[in-house]
Amino acid sequence: MFILLQLTPAAAGTPALNTSGLSLATIEPLNGCNFKKWKESIELYLGLQGIDWCLTEPEPLIDDTSSDLVIVKHREWVRANRMTKLILKQTMTAVVRGSIADKDTATEFMAAIALKFRENEKAEISLLLDMLMGINYDSSKSVREHIMKIIDITTRLGDLEIPLPAEFIVHQSLRTLPASFGQLKTTYFTQKDKWDLNELIAICVQEEDRIKRDGPLVVNLVSKSKWKGKGKVVASSAVGSGEGTSGTKPYKLGPKKTVNSKGKKPGVFKCFFCKKEGHMKKNCQGFKDWMAKKGLSKQESSKEK
Repeated sequence: MFILLQLTPAAAGTPALNTSGLSLATIEPLNGCNFKKWKESIELYLGLQGIDWCLTEPEPLIDDTSSDLVIVKHREWVRANRMTKLILKQTMTAVVRGSIADKDTATEFMAAIALKFRENEKAEISLLLDMLMGINYDSSKSVREHIMKIIDITTRLGDLEIPLPAEFIVHQSLRTLPASFGQLKTTYFTQKDKWDLNELIAICVQEEDRIKRDGPLVVNLVSKSKWKGKGKVVASSAVGSGEGTSGTKPYKLGPKKTVNSKGKKPGVFKCFFCKKEGHMKKNCQGFKDWMAKKGLSKQESSKEK
């Protein structure tokens, strides 16, 4: 004798397998400033418990003519609704719980909670824009985290009907990177091709690894060395020191050697007439004889006086 067993699908309220480790103890209680995070955790927990369907489906109506299937579904919905409300209240602080009026259904109760924490969209948009334009690169975190934080802010602005194009996000991300990424910025701004967000993250991460390995590419100005001692040239590369008109220290030169422009030795005379050293032209005997021969000795002597 064989018995035919009919396999029916699990009831709507059958708990799902919880592999995330999420429990009531791990959900941060709803206080005055964590509504979004609390709501995400609650929705996940209710889904894992298999009772979140009471938030999306209305209460089944029953009467004397309702079938057993409808009656069972109604009973399960009532239980799911009651457990959901208890879980919502259990994960609130006493102050928040006391400020929200009780409702018949979990859907209405959740809506009442949302009204208490509804934010002014204009104020939130202004806050997000300030965050986006004032964000700075945090060297303690990776460049990937920095860019993804910018993407998160722009995504939240998009949810508030302030969409921003991907090209703007790329420009803003590059603009907020430190000077060590200067070569990467120059490469992007001088080429015709545009990067999407995934390419931006991949390229920036690669550049970050190169900087950690090799250091940033820096072009240093060549400055004169500082020499110590008398007679040496002394120069400073410091700018704006107030010493001299150019901001650098003046050159200090030692005493010059007494050498004339033609390379003659000091104290040695050379006659322009006979080209011999040791006397000057006016004392040259050959010059005097030549002057006497020409009859110019009297004129020359008068000029010397």
